[in-house]
Amino acid sequence: LGANDWPLILTASGTGAMEAAFLNAVSPGSSIAVFHAGRYGERWMDFARAHQIHTYEITAPYGHTFDLEEVKQLLTRAVSLKAVFFQDSESSTGTRHRTQELVALIQRHQPQALIVVDAMTGLGVHPLSIQSGIDVLITGSQKSMGIHPGLSLLGLSERYLNQLHELHLPRVYFDLRKEFEAQQKQVTAWTPAIGLMGALGTSLDRIHGLGGAQVLQANANLLANSLRAALDHWGIPLFSKYPGDSVTAFMLPEAGAFIQRLKEEENLVVASGQGVLEGQILRIGHLGFISANDMAATITGIERTFLKIGASYPHGALAKAQSFLDQAPRL
Repeated sequence: LGANDWPLILTASGTGAMEAAFLNAVSPGSSIAVFHAGRYGERWMDFARAHQIHTYEITAPYGHTFDLEEVKQLLTRAVSLKAVFFQDSESSTGTRHRTQELVALIQRHQPQALIVVDAMTGLGVHPLSIQSGIDVLITGSQKSMGIHPGLSLLGLSERYLNQLHELHLPRVYFDLRKEFEAQQKQVTAWTPAIGLMGALGTSLDRIHGLGGAQVLQANANLLANSLRAALDHWGIPLFSKYPGDSVTAFMLPEAGAFIQRLKEEENLVVASGQGVLEGQILRIGHLGFISANDMAATITGIERTFLKIGASYPHGALAKAQSFLDQAPRL
């Protein structure tokens, strides 16, 4: 995360961490900006509407990212933004946003604005750090750290910590002032998920033993490229025009039924789309401790299911993916 202080650990889902970051950054009567292009990014708008916060909004079609000229124009005309919120990786569509370019534009045109980035599926996959000008980086225990869901982590900049004493939106459980003060004493403000805390320590030890987060980043990139080589062999385009390395999304006819067959017949669990994309796309992750063997089994299982249903996709996708899988680290 790159924070100077140990990141805050909350017993909460990723959405809980997003709401905590929002409530502790926004003041009544202030203005914010939200950039969103998928189901997860839309949650920032849910928070803004719930608290009736004046919001400048930029959207992009699902599978696309934001037009930087449009972002620049919005930041130029907006009046004294308190904060800007967006995702690094929109995993509902398999899209990576241009985080560092967005950060640079915000710093140039709205230097006082806090920059809050949901990196649930970006951290440990793409190079991200508080030191690059981001004020809040959010991730969760079930993503790159590979344990059960239930913990979320927030890396916070000095600037974000220093403004916590200001007037903000009402909050109790998600009052990060209390949480920061408690965790400075090596306790938590509220009852923690002790079992998950222990698992988190074990996971971090494992990542350190592998050589650090850069090993996970390299692994995710190689697995993403291996799956995309297989998709290219089958002639299946990616859903996203700006794909990231955490999730690959692609469309298939009757995707929901295909996903069910993978689960029942191949013991493979992959995700469908959300909202309007439910039953239309498959989403396959390659972050955290997913291995080359896992990806090889996934590609093989998909191709075997194509054969079972009589789909006319060419055989031999694993051979196309193998050069990437051979380079992947042993996890």
